[in-house]
Amino acid sequence: MLAKTENIRTRTAQSEADTRLKEEKIKVSQADRNLKEQQARLLEAATLALERYARTGNLVDADFEVIDQLKEIGVKIPAKVSAKKLKQTNGMKRDNGEQ
Repeated sequence: MLAKTENIRTRTAQSEADTRLKEEKIKVSQADRNLKEQQARLLEAATLALERYARTGNLVDADFEVIDQLKEIGVKIPAKVSAKKLKQTNGMKRDNGEQ
């Protein structure tokens, strides 16, 4: 009888551990999904900022926030290239007059 009771306790403990593990996996999955959604929103904001910069040549405060967020997640933002090194013709960037 004692062995049977011990076996039931062991199976119950195993079942509880499995349930906790499944709950943790669900939490991790939800966190991963939330992160991917945030990254998608950030990518969309960055795309809009780049489009706005391409049209106007200016960045607004929100664009700088997007750039800071990109830096925080490890995206390398290139430094501004001087006009001497890079010529622009009709919106196309040229290096030393070649495309």
